[in-house]
Amino acid sequence: MLENSVEEDDKAQVIQKSVSQLKVGDALLFHRGSNRDVIRTAADGILPAGQRDTSFLWRKALVDFAVREGLTPNQVHQRLREAGCPLQQQTIRLWLETDNIIAPQSYERDVRAIAKLSGDEVLTRQIDKVLSAIRDVRSAHLRASYMIAKQVVDRAVQILKTEGETSSLIELGSSWSIGRCSQSQRDRPQVLQQSA
Repeated sequence: MLENSVEEDDKAQVIQKSVSQLKVGDALLFHRGSNRDVIRTAADGILPAGQRDTSFLWRKALVDFAVREGLTPNQVHQRLREAGCPLQQQTIRLWLETDNIIAPQSYERDVRAIAKLSGDEVLTRQIDKVLSAIRDVRSAHLRASYMIAKQVVDRAVQILKTEGETSSLIELGSSWSIGRCSQSQRDRPQVLQQSA
């Protein structure tokens, strides 16, 4: 989502929201030709080669542990709680099932607990490097957010002010579009889609 997109403001940024967080009138930024997260794509351009892979060693260790031990997400959750990771079962399930999470929120604590529990030699040996890579990836995502906003905000502001609420999809060049969030018949946010 392009935040503050209709105000001329140096603080405009691209932020990621879930569908339930969208509000009517929100401007949504899309990167065509890619099924990847716009911020992640830009962040990968900032990061040194291999840095994201290093930052994901915590997840690889956790998934490998669960598979090796034949554990369900609930069993992994219980073992992590015993190892000092006081999180909800749904959080652990997301860690195991999705690869778009950079790291746990309290990654210093939780990545160390994962290393201890899993006994993963690579993670244990490179724990400081992994924690540093996580910081770098998070920082790159934040910088990418501002960079993307800076690249499109001037044009987007002009178009959004000119076309206002009447345009459902605005082209910002060959690979970027902005769509508006509108209400459906059930008063739930719905992303307007461009027909092919």
